[in-house]
Amino acid sequence: MKSILLIAVLSAVAQFFMPWWIIAPIAFGVCFWQSESAGKAFLEGTASVTLVWTAYTVFLNIQNGGVLATRMGELLLKQPNSPGLMLTLAPFIGGLVGGIAGLAGFYVRQAFMPRFKL
Repeated sequence: MKSILLIAVLSAVAQFFMPWWIIAPIAFGVCFWQSESAGKAFLEGTASVTLVWTAYTVFLNIQNGGVLATRMGELLLKQPNSPGLMLTLAPFIGGLVGGIAGLAGFYVRQAFMPRFKL
């Protein structure tokens, strides 16, 4: 739980000043440092980034009255009036990036420090 909150807070703050993909190095670093198993590393990275991106997409959708999600759905998915699909797709992609980065962080630690136990 501590890792999920740490990744979520760090990635939420860092994305204000850096590009969106900063979530990957943050999830990598935190899972390299704190994860206990591969499954937990993937879950921590996925859950934290999905949480942050869901909150941010809902905030943006409320701010602009749903116009942005509707237009992006029409542009990218060729689906008219599908803001819900875009509000689901964006956090899914972010969560997948965070999960894979967290898993990579755990496996890199295991490769370089195979006997390292928490």
